[in-house]
Amino acid sequence: MAGVAAAGLGWKRFLLVATGLVALAALLAAANPRIRALLGPADPSAAPNLSTMLARRHTPGKRPTIDRLPTDVEAAERRRPIHASGDTGRRYAFVSGDVNPIHLWDFTAARFGFKQVVAHGMWSLARTLGEVADVLPTGAMQVDTQFKLPFYLPGDAVVTSWKRTDQNGPWLDLWLSDGRKGRPHLAMQVR
Repeated sequence: MAGVAAAGLGWKRFLLVATGLVALAALLAAANPRIRALLGPADPSAAPNLSTMLARRHTPGKRPTIDRLPTDVEAAERRRPIHASGDTGRRYAFVSGDVNPIHLWDFTAARFGFKQVVAHGMWSLARTLGEVADVLPTGAMQVDTQFKLPFYLPGDAVVTSWKRTDQNGPWLDLWLSDGRKGRPHLAMQVR
């Protein structure tokens, strides 16, 4: 870190610049045939990846309403509290390759309009499914998810699940919600 001090950068600014340089290098490698040639052929078994960087901003007009928990919370099959530590975003970014700055540090999340680090949506989805793994259908399943509000880190939430049935058969209704106010982070149906 002595080089960081010599360059006149604070460590937080250095990390932000380094994160940006990594993202820029990845973009250049994808767009430049010379760089792709240096890297060699793509691994055909690798899945394609698309990253979208999100930022909060004011939009004119009426804001969409966000549903609260269903009214039959007492009828829920189970309610499980979960805790996510402040480094969850960085740890998940390491294994997933999703290094969106909103998931890494509070100061980088703030640059995109968030008050603190936000959990990855896919981490939230996987953690919610993991809490009910014992009651998920076996074999192929359909998972429909709506992401509602950011899950700020560190944070506490509650996974609530209901078994439902309709004309298409049985399904599982899942909510990941704020542990204090019950505001939803995501709503999910699994068939």
